[in-house]
Amino acid sequence: MYATAAMHVRERATGCAVPALVFVACAFAGLLVAAPVAAQHLIVVSTGNSPAEARAIDGMRNHDGWTVDAQRIGADDATLASTLSRASRGTEVVALGARAAQFVSQLPVSAPTVDCMVQGDPRFASAAPVVPLAIPIDVQIKWMKQLIPAVRKVALIYDPAQNERTAAEMTQRLAAAGYTVMAEQVASPQALPQALAKLASADALLALPDTTVYSPELAKGLLLFTYRTDTPMIAFSDAWVRAGALYSLEWDYAEMGVYCGELALHLASADRNASPPALPVPQVSVNRRAAAQLRLKWDAASLAGVDHIHE
Repeated sequence: MYATAAMHVRERATGCAVPALVFVACAFAGLLVAAPVAAQHLIVVSTGNSPAEARAIDGMRNHDGWTVDAQRIGADDATLASTLSRASRGTEVVALGARAAQFVSQLPVSAPTVDCMVQGDPRFASAAPVVPLAIPIDVQIKWMKQLIPAVRKVALIYDPAQNERTAAEMTQRLAAAGYTVMAEQVASPQALPQALAKLASADALLALPDTTVYSPELAKGLLLFTYRTDTPMIAFSDAWVRAGALYSLEWDYAEMGVYCGELALHLASADRNASPPALPVPQVSVNRRAAAQLRLKWDAASLAGVDHIHE
């Protein structure tokens, strides 16, 4: 996926350290960079129902270099479709979430478009780059090695209607990294107890955004399972960590919104040698109480880079 390709490009170098002989050329280049640039126009399409989407839109609005026109699907879809289809040069489109991305994909939109924060497997055909809501598995593996290095067997529970392809990709990457993967499909809430019964010997439960499995109604049962079996849960939100999961990786959604906007501008750029923007670094939350129950001893090195510690 496009976002993964940009994964490791963290620093944006803008300075110019050069010998004196080329100082004048560097200064001239600096003047060119500082010259006024026509502001870009972002049309941001969302459902308007998600706090994460709202934070992403706020992040884009607070970022210099573009203006933001936030539109909701379901409000006046005919007018929105006409606006998107007539988008001209200097306009880019960011679709937040799978429903918005599907809506945009059905229109003859010529403006550069990014499908941002898409949960689960895309169920629609789109030529736009997809930025998944799930944290890249390489980043998950890095934090597993740092926070729970003894883990060897990783459990995945997912609804195949939402995450069959995502789970398959995660299984492949985890196996390549030396982990044994225990994967169970849960097509309905009623199937969860049977799936959990098969995972009691797992060393960790790696959660992925899935509304069938990781719903508020099932949260208590999932957390009880992790306590009874001493199976640390790697969650996808700080809220789950506060509820009892061991740790989580979660996007800063304002940063993610800016990233998707920058990615749309990158697609529109005439400079084919320009580097794509850097994918944000996820926020890491840990639960010390859960760690103590699991007899995990975290030192300063283990917690290096952690953003939120819940006691």
